[in-house]
Amino acid sequence: MLIAHRGGSGLFLENSLAAFEHAIAAGCDGAELDVHLSADGALVVHHDPILNHQYTKTPAGRWLRPLERRAIAALTLAEIRRYRIGQPNPHSDYGRKFPDLAVIEDQPVPTLAEVIELVRQRSSTFRLVIEIKSACLFAPRGRCWQPLVDAVLAELERLQFTERAILCGFDWRALRYAKQCQPRIPLWLNTHPFAWRDGERAAPADLPVSRAMRAMLRAADAAGTHWQAGFRPASAAAAPRAVRAAGGDLWFAYYTDCSQAAIAQARAESVGIGAWTVNLRAAEKRRRLQQLDLDAVCVDYF
Repeated sequence: MLIAHRGGSGLFLENSLAAFEHAIAAGCDGAELDVHLSADGALVVHHDPILNHQYTKTPAGRWLRPLERRAIAALTLAEIRRYRIGQPNPHSDYGRKFPDLAVIEDQPVPTLAEVIELVRQRSSTFRLVIEIKSACLFAPRGRCWQPLVDAVLAELERLQFTERAILCGFDWRALRYAKQCQPRIPLWLNTHPFAWRDGERAAPADLPVSRAMRAMLRAADAAGTHWQAGFRPASAAAAPRAVRAAGGDLWFAYYTDCSQAAIAQARAESVGIGAWTVNLRAAEKRRRLQQLDLDAVCVDYF
């Protein structure tokens, strides 16, 4: 499967209706997207838990300033709809990070229902890989993700889209709960790049991580990596077995962890294996990735 990461965020603004429309027209098999709950319970498609000042305009039509960013959970859907996305903020480096971005101005932040309706109108096969965002990822206890999972499952049922949906995420506790509620929906269990935990840092082209984030991940790992629900894989080679034991249908790994040995291990465990990337602009790397024996490749450029 060729999956458009956030709708294909190297080509159109991430998680926008324009991005999803292009992914369908370009022949992708599906798109990955991120969901959050608004203050009044609407399912909002947006990557960050707060409005992103790098591509958001205020209701007054000026660029959102960093100190003005507001949490999606603190805004009603009506309030969120007054903001506009579609082009990079020239006062940020977003445009430099994504230089091939096509500008489609004056777009609203979409809802999950709007994305599903677009998909249903344009394709009978296109799928959505819905990432369940967890605000309590590093907490040993807590179910902050449950209202979000419940809302997503209810919306998929209401819109009769359950058969074309896949759930993914780093918090395996949330996905295991979703499987209990709706066994038919496939689960793709994400892992962070193992180099973040085991090495000093990932290469600059391979999603670098800050020293603070690396320290946080290593501390969490030493404490048991709570978000992996007790199935913590010690290495990339051990990940397929952990994913299968946790009830996952596919190991959704960062692409640098998808070695031939890891792929062979996934096949031996009868679990799927897919790769996700972030702004992987090198065409040759993308081609090599798509030539591997993977079940899914999630990219920003296609």
